[in-house]
Amino acid sequence: MFVPPLPNIIEIPFFEKGFIPPDCIIMEKLNLLIEQNYKENKPASFYTEEMNLSLKVLNAIAKRRRGLTLHGLIQYRIYTQAAHLILNTRMTMKEISFALGLSDPAYFSRRFKRITGMKPKNFKQINYNSHHIF
Repeated sequence: MFVPPLPNIIEIPFFEKGFIPPDCIIMEKLNLLIEQNYKENKPASFYTEEMNLSLKVLNAIAKRRRGLTLHGLIQYRIYTQAAHLILNTRMTMKEISFALGLSDPAYFSRRFKRITGMKPKNFKQINYNSHHIF
């Protein structure tokens, strides 16, 4: 993957009596919420309200299970999708930015560079060339 991968997700452990730790259930619900809403650029407060948990609790669980805060998980999902769109579509950076709920394409490009280490255009060029050698 071109965007740095998350640390291994801690799998839901199997217990003889079928007990699933509450943290695992919370993370499963949080991952689903992020997947359903990341393109709308919802704030962390949206997720805390939907989960009926404080930001402190959600951050602690996310850090323990995935190694990132709630904000980090949301950003990771947005920029993973951005990398996918850059490499697999003919969308402009402006179109990708708007498709991901980011209204400022310049901010999107700066943030993308901060995360991946290169501008979106360079990211596409380098990764396209490394996958299309004839």
